[in-house]
Amino acid sequence: FLAEFGGDLQVVWDDEGALAIAYGLEGMPASYLIDRTGRLRKSHFGFDPKKLPEIQAEVETLLAEKVPDAAKE
Repeated sequence: FLAEFGGDLQVVWDDEGALAIAYGLEGMPASYLIDRTGRLRKSHFGFDPKKLPEIQAEVETLLAEKVPDAAKE
């Protein structure tokens, strides 16, 4: 997906588990879709290949959103 559509993706390694606690990790693997403002928009736990089209659509929706105007915040 990233090879085809690109994107600025940050992967975080959390040895202490702080992010797991902050986001209420419910299972592994866990994926969190966070929008451009840092707000958690979707979370997925476990892996089900049947859900890939749904997750891809969610990612594409977030990538298509405009960058918020800092002056409005």
